[in-house]
Amino acid sequence: MESNPYLPPASPVDDASGARGASGPPRGIVRAAWMLRFLILGSLPISTIVFVSSSQPGELILLGGAAMVLPALFLALSWPLLRGRNWARIVTTVGAALFLAYAGETVFILALVARNGRMASVEMAVLGVLAVLIGLQALGICAATAWLWGRSARRWFRERRAR
Repeated sequence: MESNPYLPPASPVDDASGARGASGPPRGIVRAAWMLRFLILGSLPISTIVFVSSSQPGELILLGGAAMVLPALFLALSWPLLRGRNWARIVTTVGAALFLAYAGETVFILALVARNGRMASVEMAVLGVLAVLIGLQALGICAATAWLWGRSARRWFRERRAR
């Protein structure tokens, strides 16, 4: 028997996997989003240490506020990143540069305070822990930014922009 010429051509529309694309975001984007979400966990002890040990209000606002504001921004940007919003990737990169400047300044200030040497050993240990936590956060934000601008991530964002 011959096929019916009046039948419509076969269409892949009934295939549900093609509606969202063959796959979700690349692994690097997912890793970056999770890294940005975990940065808020690192900022909680930092801000707690600063709020407890600070004696000057200006220092409290600068260190404690920045320790919470930028990771909260990264937390909020992790969901648009997973949806393929390129503006979120750009804002995350600018925020990462600001965070690295904050981390460098804070560690430098902590080194100057520790060099002064008029502190008890417990206070020196607290400063050391604070510097290590800020350094770990800086490494995390560097890794997340590298994952956001990797080859597969650039290709995925380009495909999302073309839609």
